Amino acid sequence: MIKYDTIGAIEHSERNFPYIKAHVNMPFWSLVTADFVNNISMWPTDTTKMTDDLYFVDNTRVGDWFAEPIYSWDNDKIVGQPYVREGHMLRLTSLKALDQHFLVIDEKHITFVGPTNYDAIVPGTTMLGVGVDGNFEIVGDIADHAIYLLVTQKTTLTERAVRARIIVQDL
Repeated sequence: MIKYDTIGAIEHSERNFPYIKAHVNMPFWSLVTADFVNNISMWPTDTTKMTDDLYFVDNTRVGDWFAEPIYSWDNDKIVGQPYVREGHMLRLTSLKALDQHFLVIDEKHITFVGPTNYDAIVPGTTMLGVGVDGNFEIVGDIADHAIYLLVTQKTTLTERAVRARIIVQDL
């Protein structure tokens, strides 16, 4: 799960594009970019993460008619992560519009490469960039990231999580 640290961030972030559809069955809170010509989402690439055209999928509101999530069920309990079906409309939250605001991000939305894990995160030092798999990733160099997050605190949400400030830079 990804959540706004303050409710005031919501008014700054909502950028709804009612014609952008999911390119695959997509987990809630995935990071994407959008192809505005073909009206479809795309996973970020090494090129697109250098732009500020980055969003996270926020189809989570009760009564959100275009969320239509896919859930897995086990004995009447939701298991796994909710998804938006391929071809369904997305509610996109602009990371650029959240410049200087904070997000709380569950560990499952951070891709750890090699031997790194949650324990390697150091508040005030660790930076997260947009990965090409739809998650955030720990980055040592922010030179090729138009948007990055500075981790300010370790916390919990639905599991271990971080609180991080969004920073937009001109490349």
